[in-house]
Amino acid sequence: MKKIYSFFMVILLVLGLAACESQAVKEENNPNPDMKTSFDPGQSFVMNKCLWYDNANVLLVFDDNQKDEQSKIISYNLDSQTSEILFEGPYSTNYTDQILINDQNIGYNNLEKALIYDKKSFAKVDEYTKKSEAQFICYSPDMEYLAEVRKDGLYITTNKLNDPQTIEQQIAQEKNFYLWQIDALIDSGYTYDEISKMTTEEVDKILTKGLNEEELASYNAAKESRAEATAETPSADYKRIDNTSHNYISLSWSEDNAKLVYITNNYSDVCILNRDSMEKQTLTGGKDFQYPEGFVELMWCGFLPDNSEILVNMLGESNDTLAILNNAGAKAPKFISENGRITVMDISDHLIMYALNENNSTEEKLICYDYLTDKRNVIYNSTDSIVSAVFSSDQNNIFLSTLPKDGKSEHQLYTFKIN
Repeated sequence: MKKIYSFFMVILLVLGLAACESQAVKEENNPNPDMKTSFDPGQSFVMNKCLWYDNANVLLVFDDNQKDEQSKIISYNLDSQTSEILFEGPYSTNYTDQILINDQNIGYNNLEKALIYDKKSFAKVDEYTKKSEAQFICYSPDMEYLAEVRKDGLYITTNKLNDPQTIEQQIAQEKNFYLWQIDALIDSGYTYDEISKMTTEEVDKILTKGLNEEELASYNAAKESRAEATAETPSADYKRIDNTSHNYISLSWSEDNAKLVYITNNYSDVCILNRDSMEKQTLTGGKDFQYPEGFVELMWCGFLPDNSEILVNMLGESNDTLAILNNAGAKAPKFISENGRITVMDISDHLIMYALNENNSTEEKLICYDYLTDKRNVIYNSTDSIVSAVFSSDQNNIFLSTLPKDGKSEHQLYTFKIN
């Protein structure tokens, strides 16, 4: 009887351990995705950014790992699982680039150029390239404002999206054309996009075709007189709002377009600039907020949706830390530390989503941290690389893209409900 009893106790113990193990796995298990599919952008292309810009469509931005400054911008429909290429060609992408969106348009902004498309037709609405005097540019997320960093400071202007005069002035400056030449080409049926790709020789050949000697002499005289020399955008359109910072790392706008934030002073401090008053506030590391143990530098910063708090990604020797700083000093800084490398993916009105590459682990985790309730939730973990993730426009779902570490280009795409 004792042996039988012992046998049943062993069985119950084994079942109990199995139940406990199952429960532990269940707690750590990923939520079941609502969608899982594969997408191959082509050999050596890796997703850099994404934007879930309406109920069914996601903007995907890919960078070619084997060819410098080659990119693809694709709109992907989650319902039909079909895609349309908006752009493919020479264009560099970076972690600090911005995806742009307003009611009519979507776009992408790297340090030198912004590509903007109609949200419904995918037709190119505008293409803005930084001026020669600018080091880099930064649009506000809704494309209402444009910031330019120059050698003598930070300038801002309102964005004259698709404004003919602005486009012509930009082409004239970049290509060394005269404004009257551009007007003549437009009258002949050429588009701004076609004109921007022409050389001065091609323009002359087009505009002098069929001219008699007298007309040709007048054409050349107009060029030599430089009466309408290449025009730059009037300086009055730009306002310099700062000229004291040495650098403007991770420059970005607040959601209300009222402020800009950036990292400065050798990656050690955070600065906030008021767009209208030009008032500047510096949050000094070691004074206004403490550096974590093993601190190396500040990597990235951006406003939270309330426009009063700033999220900062701090690089450590082996562990990264996220800090939430209140620019008004109303709250003490809040720190979220992880055992590994952190990459911020997206921010909602209460969640910070980031990828975590833990030390001494072959897996990567996608984590949502609720900065209002201090709750941390592992959404997904995998041996694949987490390359991009974003909240849906209603903030109730997540789009995730992963890539095998074996060198294959086929991305795995997922959607998850989070509420």
